[in-house]
Amino acid sequence: MRQVTIDCDECGTRLPIEQAKEALIEEDTNTYHLVDLCPKCLDKQLQGAASVNDTDGYRQQAAALINRKAS
Repeated sequence: MRQVTIDCDECGTRLPIEQAKEALIEEDTNTYHLVDLCPKCLDKQLQGAASVNDTDGYRQQAAALINRKAS
């Protein structure tokens, strides 16, 4: 049986897709970057976010929209 993996877009760690989290990163008005993150990097992004909104992901229901700019 083959396992589907992804590489974290932040640190490069390879992990099973079931452990990965997806997030939309908002850096400027209407500019979004879809990223796959390991749990550690997601925690880091959430701690530094100006705001976070839950949003449906294309693979998971636990995706987040992370705004990196202060409101």
